Amino acid sequence: MKNGRNSSESAKLFTFDHAYDESSLQQEVYTDLGAPLVSRALDGYNGTIFAYGQTGSGKTWSMMGVPDNEGIIPSLNRDLYERIKSITSTSTESNKIQFLVTVSYIEIYNEIIHDLLNPSEKQLELREDPTKGVFISGVCEVP
Repeated sequence: MKNGRNSSESAKLFTFDHAYDESSLQQEVYTDLGAPLVSRALDGYNGTIFAYGQTGSGKTWSMMGVPDNEGIIPSLNRDLYERIKSITSTSTESNKIQFLVTVSYIEIYNEIIHDLLNPSEKQLELREDPTKGVFISGVCEVP
């Protein structure tokens, strides 16, 4: 044994794109995480914002914020629709660009998936399909 480790164990390495502390601003987090997601969505890719952590760790604060300090979700919505408006206002009648935005809003708590847009007792399940990829069977998708 060396330093309390079995010699056959290797050190665990972790890589983070971003790390934030208590002095971080909501806008900084949105600029790093939300804005690139909007750009990719406008390129035609599906996007997901995923907040993970223990109870009381600040997930709701980070996602929702408050009116004078909006979180990721309100910032993302504002940015997405401003950018769609900008793109569609410059399209011509012969080159009309249209967008379809759908949203799902879920919570996973104690390994149970809850549909926050259509609450029910129905058990939702995570599935994988070769063409669709990973998805939640039965989740509400609102245009």
